[in-house]
Amino acid sequence: MITLQKNTLKPIRDINVLLLTFELLFLFILFKNTNFSVFFILLFFSFPLIYRFPEFGLAIAVTGRIILHVLFDYIIVGLPFPALVIYLIISIGGALLFVLQKPVLSSISIKAPQIITLLLFLLLLFGATFTTNPAYASQKLFFYFLFNILLVFLPLVFVNEIIRIGNIFIFAYFIGLLLGIVSTYLALHSPNYLRFQPSENVNPIWLSSSLGASLLASIYLLQKLKRRFPKILVVSTYPLFIYPMLRSWSRGPLLGLFLSLFLFYFLQPNTSKRQKIIAGSVVFIASIAFLFFTSNQIVARLRMPLSQEMSAAFRILAWIESLHLFKANPLFGIGTGSFFINFPFAPFIYPHNIFLEIACENGVAGLLLLFSFTFLTIKMAIRTIRFSSGKMAQLAIIALVLFFYALWNSLLSGDISTNENLWLTAGILTSLSISKRVSGKTLDST
Repeated sequence: MITLQKNTLKPIRDINVLLLTFELLFLFILFKNTNFSVFFILLFFSFPLIYRFPEFGLAIAVTGRIILHVLFDYIIVGLPFPALVIYLIISIGGALLFVLQKPVLSSISIKAPQIITLLLFLLLLFGATFTTNPAYASQKLFFYFLFNILLVFLPLVFVNEIIRIGNIFIFAYFIGLLLGIVSTYLALHSPNYLRFQPSENVNPIWLSSSLGASLLASIYLLQKLKRRFPKILVVSTYPLFIYPMLRSWSRGPLLGLFLSLFLFYFLQPNTSKRQKIIAGSVVFIASIAFLFFTSNQIVARLRMPLSQEMSAAFRILAWIESLHLFKANPLFGIGTGSFFINFPFAPFIYPHNIFLEIACENGVAGLLLLFSFTFLTIKMAIRTIRFSSGKMAQLAIIALVLFFYALWNSLLSGDISTNENLWLTAGILTSLSISKRVSGKTLDST
């Protein structure tokens, strides 16, 4: 474990007023430009929110930032990457404001997930020196640095801030609920024979993964609520998550959601193994039955032979090709971003499996690093659950379930730089691991 000691900082609360003043000035300057005004209005109202809840940016990240992409697909602001800009301002700004408000900062512990993340970046950088696709390699490096590295470190700001870590999951549920309301409305007004996506630039599988993560995060809110009626109210919103997921026709996120719910029950410390297996199996079978009875398109895709279903067939061919490339280039791989298969209608620039991607492009060293990242994060999470109790243990369970859900999705879609939720949940688990237990003791390092 590497420990970096921070100096004592005085609270600087006036910084928020200063930022709001600048934002108001920009609003007046750009008042005649409606598009720019909308953009800065969003920035203007974001600062009071992140000043009060600096963890809000991480909640947006839990949901994959899909709500921002949908928003800026409908609101054109004339700026490059507006969703990315808003997200970075909210997430980094929130962490910065929180640090500036704390009179004394705890030591920041960098553990295995953070170290391996940096080593992976160096390996990707080395692989970019002999890539056959420099543009994509540069893009992958840029977004890996901007998302994966940022998100594995940002949660460390909230060490010993258990309430704020819990708020990440609560906000993630409400962000997902907003996305679910918008998506359900749009899905009800779109043809049933078309695969639903809420906007032009939002992939259906991204939407489904985002809603699934929000739904899993809501488990913490259910645990936190004491009265029955608020719990019933939360559960009654679940159709707003499930319906767009079904209309997206995405099998992976739905199956991952059911497996994650099974894992959540299995990790509960106060039930016997027999009860876990029986009840978990019942929940899983009931979920699969629900899937079969509610979405003909998904059922048809599940029943169709893999060789006849284009999406699955292309993925399997990409996986086979990546294995061949790894076998031919086991030491250093073919170079970061070099994977390419020219499929009809849908060329693949990554194999839709981050382990096969890192293996074929960065060799055995990259594969070992990624396996180590996954194994040590899970080991750290299990240790946190075992040696904690109450709210701390449940937060660790939910974070581990979200880590599993992100891992499942990373095996079926996206590349290493678009599956940043894997690194975010690893960062949250690290923060929980080095936080004090309820008993006042500190967990050992991993």
